[in-house]
Amino acid sequence: VPYPVHVEKKVPYPVKVHVERPIPVHVPKPYPVHVTKTVPYPVKQYIPAPYPVEKKIPYPVKVHVPRPVPYHVSKPYPVYVEKKVPYPVEKHIPYPVKVHVPRPVPYHVPVVKHVPYPVEKKVPYPVKVPVEKPVPYPVEKPYPVLVEKKVPYPVEKEVPYPVKVPVHIPLHVHEHKHESYGHHYGG
Repeated sequence: VPYPVHVEKKVPYPVKVHVERPIPVHVPKPYPVHVTKTVPYPVKQYIPAPYPVEKKIPYPVKVHVPRPVPYHVSKPYPVYVEKKVPYPVEKHIPYPVKVHVPRPVPYHVPVVKHVPYPVEKKVPYPVKVPVEKPVPYPVEKPYPVLVEKKVPYPVEKEVPYPVKVPVHIPLHVHEHKHESYGHHYGG
């Protein structure tokens, strides 16, 4: 059974929008301004009377012109220049020539054809191989061994220290006045 399907449809509707009205402002009217305007009017102008004017008119004058002295001008001698002019050259154009080529005569040639034949192929397959397993046996734990270890310990050490010893200093010193100074004296 088909179930009903509700489809939402958007429908426009009027909405009141607040529009701010402009505040009335007093605008003054323009005041009249007086402007001066220039108007052309006829004026009497002084025109001078005609009078004679001097005009310079050219006239012909004979001027002596020295004639050039005639001298002989040598004509240039002719020089021959080589000019390359193209000329027709015979060109050899190859043309096709029919050459008789003898065709080979077909004859039967025996051909050895290799035909595939079945060949034995070595295919590996799984084989059970007996493996010797190790037999478990008990292992004795190591016994403790006492080891002598050298440990430092305090030792009494004789340290020398200064001692005051009384020394007898003689007051009178015996002086020798004879020649045997420094030797044993006999009295």
